[in-house]
Amino acid sequence: MKTMSPREKWFAYFRGEDVGPMVAPLVDNWSLDIPYYWPYNEPEPFPVGHRHHGFAEQMAMAEICGYDGLFYCWADFPQIKPIEASTTERVEGNTRIIENRTETPYGPLTSITEIAATQRTVKPEVETEEDFVKVRWLIEQSGQIDVAAAVAQGKENLSSVGDKGLTGMWWGPPGVRGIDRADLFVYIAEFSELYKELLDLQFQVDLKRLDILREMGYDFLFYCVDGTEWISPNYFEEFIAPYTETTISKWKDMGGSIVWHSCGLVTEFVYRGYYNRYLPEILETMSEPPVGNLPSLKWGRERVDPRIATKGNIDLQLLHDGPIEEIRAEVRRVKEETAGYRHIMGASDDILNGTPLENMLAFVDEARK
Repeated sequence: MKTMSPREKWFAYFRGEDVGPMVAPLVDNWSLDIPYYWPYNEPEPFPVGHRHHGFAEQMAMAEICGYDGLFYCWADFPQIKPIEASTTERVEGNTRIIENRTETPYGPLTSITEIAATQRTVKPEVETEEDFVKVRWLIEQSGQIDVAAAVAQGKENLSSVGDKGLTGMWWGPPGVRGIDRADLFVYIAEFSELYKELLDLQFQVDLKRLDILREMGYDFLFYCVDGTEWISPNYFEEFIAPYTETTISKWKDMGGSIVWHSCGLVTEFVYRGYYNRYLPEILETMSEPPVGNLPSLKWGRERVDPRIATKGNIDLQLLHDGPIEEIRAEVRRVKEETAGYRHIMGASDDILNGTPLENMLAFVDEARK
């Protein structure tokens, strides 16, 4: 029997074929406690210092640790006429002050951030109704994309993956730039019509980008939606669900897959069947306390549509600190809780930096059994 490449294995898994245990921790940079190195015979595509070096680090991690590669690479959408923007920094005592300025025909949009022991926004980018007019212009300009340049650059970036695995792009429902989460509901209350208008406008740009992303050769959307740690079910229904339905339908019609990422408090969304409504190929992560709020992994898995492959849920701190036998025991527990369902062994979120290689190898080894 021909041995499948990691890429072929993923497609076979999505078709429902028995390919054995799948192991795919969330990794978006080099996270091991050993110096970085490129383990393949071919030349390294993105050396240290390259803006996509983290993409190469992900591919290296998968080969060294032996798991099934799901990789993440940011795609650029260069505009026909670039927007003029600048950033200035100064230091006052122990505080870094960063000012961002974006030029528009209606005046500049500016934000000021202070970073000391903590980071705080001194001046948000969007404060007034006039700022919404400036943001509307920026969204319209962002839709003027040099499609040929974007596709060529995307294809060049993805050519390094070959058969090492699948590559996705961070995605999500539209948002309005310049509005922090902490102030989100204040803006919705004060500028409800403007806020919804700009969401719709941004979504039209997003749909255009989806076409370009697929032409580049991206395999999946890493679709990120908060659980109830930030939003409510009512907010989900009004401001997320309509865009999500269209996005997922369009992407799947083009032959792409969805890896839905909700880390945190997802119990209410599981209970209400939100994930079952859209049937992503993969749902991560089914987290129990203290990371999430599921009564148990088994409880969540029993309520998620069996056609969806869940992904998780080894504790990141345990994977970082060990001991190895406890890691192996936790892997066995997750297997027991998800027995009889489609489940990909992963972690509760992005692997912590400095995780020992021996811990990762033990995790993958036990998961493969």
